Amino acid sequence: MEPCILRSGEFADQRPSNNQQSSPKEEDPTRSRVMETEMRGNFMMELIVDKLKLLNYERQFCNSRSPPWPRLHKFYFTLPSANRNEQFLYFSTMVAWLFTLLGCHFSTPSEADDPNLTCSKILLELISLGFAAPSWPPARLKQGYGDAVCTVLDTLCNLALNAIKYEFQPITHLYEEKSFSTVVNSTPQNDCSELYEEQDTEDIDATPRIAIETLDHQTLATNPNSSVIANKWKLDLERVAPNLRIVVVADGNDWRAHMEQANKLFAETMARFVSEKGQLQRFEEGVMLSLEKLESHENFVNLELEGLISEYVAVKGRLVAVEEKFGAIGEVMQKLAGEHGKVLEALEQVKQKMVEKGNEISDLSPLLQMKSAMQRLRLELREMEVQIGVLEHTFVHVNIRQAKGGGIDEAKG
Repeated sequence: MEPCILRSGEFADQRPSNNQQSSPKEEDPTRSRVMETEMRGNFMMELIVDKLKLLNYERQFCNSRSPPWPRLHKFYFTLPSANRNEQFLYFSTMVAWLFTLLGCHFSTPSEADDPNLTCSKILLELISLGFAAPSWPPARLKQGYGDAVCTVLDTLCNLALNAIKYEFQPITHLYEEKSFSTVVNSTPQNDCSELYEEQDTEDIDATPRIAIETLDHQTLATNPNSSVIANKWKLDLERVAPNLRIVVVADGNDWRAHMEQANKLFAETMARFVSEKGQLQRFEEGVMLSLEKLESHENFVNLELEGLISEYVAVKGRLVAVEEKFGAIGEVMQKLAGEHGKVLEALEQVKQKMVEKGNEISDLSPLLQMKSAMQRLRLELREMEVQIGVLEHTFVHVNIRQAKGGGIDEAKG
């Protein structure tokens, strides 16, 4: 297995030992483990995301449905989501998947399941794994986010990593070792001269002397029987020493520049902490006492209002039934209103037809038209009678002529 690069101390408490058992169910059932921690949910959520990635949840869990589940980020279960039902379904489904990794028989919840029943099943399954009952009620899991949700997910992720015997390898640091001679030789002489020109002449003169004396003593100490001539050795050192000088440029963002200030602030903080530790403890005790009082008062109020709550639930049920009846009656009213509109429209059409028929009956223009037509017919008949008389007179006149002409022809013959 390749070494896993992780942040220092991130999963130090999750490393399984060699004698650790493979399954959480095989542990001593008489010993109850504590599930709650003092860590807040926003810190736990970042660890949960990393642990789920180690469990390969992106492939095994997210792709288990269509469309796939969205990838988690470090604030998903610490803040309320826009869709609270989807957030709780995501949490309960992931818990069921983690239980299956532990070998537990936990049915995958659906949107139709009761959230209260699902939360109770989750806590009962955790108690059956050997954990002590938490101080918060199961209804804290119903909201789908918060410290309780992150605590359950972190606990199950730890058990799943222990179940698969996952071991975190030590962090390996890769160093690039370079010899001092290589660094010096790789620096061009021109660049070094440009750096030295920017420094004061006093520094340049002082540095070779210090280097010469230091190297001279080191050389004589390491090899006293050397055959090297001292004067020649010093001349060579005077020639090479300026090129061996390292110029350190001060950087305001370097951590060394803030080290003294950080140590001073740390000392002041520790001194204040020692003097104010008792006050902080008293403040913590006061806060815990106030929380206990609030919890007892909340329990008392719940007991006092239990009858009113049951009555409210009954009245709300009746209200829902009345609203359903009202909705059904509203639908019937809409249908009747539609039919009423159709009847009114048909009635308007009948009225319009009756008005048109009445107007036609009371109208005298057809009678006048008939009278004028009869007068025209009488005039046309008179004209035709005159024309007939003229034609008869002409015909008689022609016949008389023809008759007279025939008698003259006979007399001539």
